[in-house]
Amino acid sequence: SKGAFETRNHKIVFKEANETEHFTERKLALVPNCPAPGLPAELLVEHVHFKSWKDYSVPENESMDQFTVIVEKAADFIEEQHEQYTQLSRKIKGGYKPKYQDLPSKLVVHCRAGIGRTGTTMACINSLLMLRHQERVLGKYDPSKMFLSPFST
Repeated sequence: SKGAFETRNHKIVFKEANETEHFTERKLALVPNCPAPGLPAELLVEHVHFKSWKDYSVPENESMDQFTVIVEKAADFIEEQHEQYTQLSRKIKGGYKPKYQDLPSKLVVHCRAGIGRTGTTMACINSLLMLRHQERVLGKYDPSKMFLSPFST
């Protein structure tokens, strides 16, 4: 929905939306009513609603390509955050180690029924990150090398 939603301390402002068959992507801004000095005037939020995984069910096959896009975008975001953290760590001297909480962007994954969609989504994101890391460290991922064949010599 368009417009703004106001609370006592903040206003959530709708910026734009992109609607597909399986998900809706919304751009929002969280605007404090009394911005603190030195902090941004607004926090941009990207909200992705995956519509094709209904409560108490499993995703439809046709929607899995779109779910994969969401997982890949989340993994890309986490890698970007890690890179920012690494760069921040290199700049700071004197033994202070920055915290991930110090970074300006966050990732939130949630569902409403409590049946495992959040955990499943996070497991997919983490698995993709591990595969990407393995590829960078060990070379192209080859699933055939994961198992020992009883016929190999």
